[in-house]
Amino acid sequence: MKSDKPPFSWPIPVNIPVPPGGNEKLIPWSQLKFNPLGLYHLRRWQGVFPTERGFFIANQPRFEAADVAWFAAGMHEDGIHDHPRDHFHPLHNDVYREISDAYTDPKAERKALETRVRKLTFDLVRFSILSVDLSDVVDRLHSGTALLVEPLWSYMSLALWSPALLPFQNT
Repeated sequence: MKSDKPPFSWPIPVNIPVPPGGNEKLIPWSQLKFNPLGLYHLRRWQGVFPTERGFFIANQPRFEAADVAWFAAGMHEDGIHDHPRDHFHPLHNDVYREISDAYTDPKAERKALETRVRKLTFDLVRFSILSVDLSDVVDRLHSGTALLVEPLWSYMSLALWSPALLPFQNT
């Protein structure tokens, strides 16, 4: 059944792809899940700062990273992320199910979402290393090799920091 309601539109011109279901009724805060639809609705809730001319467009990569971080913040201490080793984490299931059901090329969509998470992860690791003294951690992880050398970042794998961080990496 097609709705007569006009699709949602941003108050300023922006380049934010609309995921399947993105023009439906705004998802309540408490029901947002980590998947493209949840990220899109989070941005709809937070807005694009239409009164600050050019601000959102100039800083869109930062807002996109912040949207991903919204779902990750506090996970290390919330106590709800233990799951059996022979099952995927519910977070993986939310991503996989929503993308598989809604997209024509689900593998590309999952890869795009993984890329966003990976970039933010590396940014945060680099920020942590540069802003606080983590040299002892770096030394233990790399047997004395400093991660601050630029070329090493291209060889670093996400598995180094958390092997189970992105279980949907190759799905």
